[in-house]
Amino acid sequence: MGMGMALVHLTLINLLYRFDWKLPEGMDAKDVDLEESYGIVCPKKVPLELIPVITQWT
Repeated sequence: MGMGMALVHLTLINLLYRFDWKLPEGMDAKDVDLEESYGIVCPKKVPLELIPVITQWT
């Protein structure tokens, strides 16, 4: 179980680190809806959509 959680964390860290993330065309940061619906885990009412942009590795 511990190894599985470490792999999940490592995968998420690599996704966040290796890509630059941008909003879809025509959408600005002020257009992102931060409203949540009520429940056990407080999911977002409108899912967040991002576009990954590969960064240059130097």
